[in-house]
Amino acid sequence: MKENSAPDYNLTITTLFGLEEVLADEVRSIGGRNVEIQNRAVKCTGDLGFIYKCNFLLRTAIKVLKPIKRIRFRDDDSYYKALAKIDWTEIFDIDNTFSFHVSGQSPIFNNTLYAAFKAKDAVVDCFKEAHDGKRPNIDTKFANISIGIYLNNYEAEVYLNSSGDSLHRRGYHKEAGFAPLSEVLAAGIIHFTKWNGGKLFFDPMCGSGTFVIEAAMLASKLPAGVFRSDFSFTYWRDYDANLFETIRTSALKRTIEYEGKILGRDIEAEALEAARANITHAMFDDLIRTKRADFLTDDAPAETGIMVMNPPYNKKIQSQNEKLYSEIGTKLKHSYAGWEVYILTADLDSIKHIGLKPTWKKKFFNGPLEALLLRYDMFKGKHNQRFEK
Repeated sequence: MKENSAPDYNLTITTLFGLEEVLADEVRSIGGRNVEIQNRAVKCTGDLGFIYKCNFLLRTAIKVLKPIKRIRFRDDDSYYKALAKIDWTEIFDIDNTFSFHVSGQSPIFNNTLYAAFKAKDAVVDCFKEAHDGKRPNIDTKFANISIGIYLNNYEAEVYLNSSGDSLHRRGYHKEAGFAPLSEVLAAGIIHFTKWNGGKLFFDPMCGSGTFVIEAAMLASKLPAGVFRSDFSFTYWRDYDANLFETIRTSALKRTIEYEGKILGRDIEAEALEAARANITHAMFDDLIRTKRADFLTDDAPAETGIMVMNPPYNKKIQSQNEKLYSEIGTKLKHSYAGWEVYILTADLDSIKHIGLKPTWKKKFFNGPLEALLLRYDMFKGKHNQRFEK
């Protein structure tokens, strides 16, 4: 490293299962070095400005983790002492709130909650010694400073979560709808469709509008974090507000006026109302068109395009789910020749009743649920698009 240059950090950026390679490509595209794909994560090297870029730009990242120190311990007391040796007063100010998230396993601790309590004591005692008995407060829900510890037998990796709240919470969801889809997963799925704005993008069961809004952000080159009001790194003592503003301004200058069409439909009036509220909050009223309609009976909006859908299902009545997928398959065969269709589903039994052979499929986890993304090529040929009025 050159003298006076910004220090580099070996960062860990988390994501959802199945999106690791997509995230790795994103990280490389914004200047990440030494990129290494892991399970639900990507490791890379970057400086403080790169941490800001990751949080503001990456569409498939969940959290951006900066290492503090690796410690070794033989019992809970040496664990406490090792953490107390870290000068926490150099990391954040006493008027900030903080929280700990402990994961992993160690024979020293029966549960991670006790390990978190010991870590909390170490931080509090560090501040009390430096500030005449005064200490920062803990906030388990909305802490300014998010600290993580990963236990591995008699070692622990201590890190700062630069993101704070998960990056999938973009900030445009004012109305969640019935079963909101993760924004990170939606962005990753759009990546797999290879949609670049040239074709009509259509979600016929749009729910609260996540797919169509993520598509609009991508087509407009709008940064993923533009609607976020808060990142944890802004509370760090070494936070460079001017640097972040430069990064933010530079990214916003690269946005474009997208002139294509993005359509969302849903049969449920309440879901469509939520979608419209979110679309308005994201300032995409002129770009995304919505309509209340039943996919099974309504006409196709154009002769060709890319369709992405996440069909609802009744967890209690499997026969209803199987009937719905059968009807979806019939509708696609009869009305959507010339379309590329992508269906995301966690109902792995009902999807077999669609009656179509997928071109390919890929496994994801949407929270705890295993899900499949399946592509169906309804017809291969060139068609002129005809948009709905």
